[in-house]
Amino acid sequence: MARNYWTDHSAFLAAAYLNDSRIVRFEMVTRAIAHQLPKNATILDVGGGCGRQAISLARQGYKVLVLDPDNNMLSAARQNLSRQSGEVQDRVEIRNGRGEDAVLLLSGRQFDAVCCHSVFMYLDDINPLLNAIVAVTKPGGLISVLSVNPKSVAMRAGLQERWEDALNTISSPDYHEAQYVASTKYSIRTFRDAFQKRGVEFVRWLGVGVFTDHLFIDATTANLPIIFELEWQAGRTAPYKNVARCFHMILTRGTS
Repeated sequence: MARNYWTDHSAFLAAAYLNDSRIVRFEMVTRAIAHQLPKNATILDVGGGCGRQAISLARQGYKVLVLDPDNNMLSAARQNLSRQSGEVQDRVEIRNGRGEDAVLLLSGRQFDAVCCHSVFMYLDDINPLLNAIVAVTKPGGLISVLSVNPKSVAMRAGLQERWEDALNTISSPDYHEAQYVASTKYSIRTFRDAFQKRGVEFVRWLGVGVFTDHLFIDATTANLPIIFELEWQAGRTAPYKNVARCFHMILTRGTS
């Protein structure tokens, strides 16, 4: 079995994800999906973790199934979901399991859309998960992928004034910052080509985390609407989106 960096460092990574609200990221992804997908559609969130993306989508009317193998993250997802309205709770289902096993675990069920966010970057071999994602997407359905942008990996360190890390990242493609778990930074082209071989068409990509990736954004700040709009506009516009921490790809499975 190919190496999974999340499994190797699950306790550390879970703590990092749970301590960071990532509200900008969730808002940007939800907006992009809502622009492409009709309300009341069914969504599978592969590696949905603590459920925040699923909850954000459920608030928009989508029915979401979270599939994740990390029990700590799923426990947090259930806690997060318990604080939501009854309507939102009714739209979210939480299940334990690996994305690679989705076809078997879900008995061949297919969805109007499948999300896979911040998952591929922890895998040495992305092919088993790619195959599973395509298989559980309805013909004509949407696929949403979020991953680290290889072209901007030095930006966070530079903006946080960690000058040596920023310089080393630019100077050596193999450099790994000590404070982060190792991950594999697949490019947009890698995903585009891999999905195309599986009958999935590229639609568009957006940048996520152009101006705010290195910051902690307080969910109660009065500036939140402006921050959301700024990130939304920047993430759709070159050259700004090219330096975003993550890229968000939207693709569609062929109907044949």
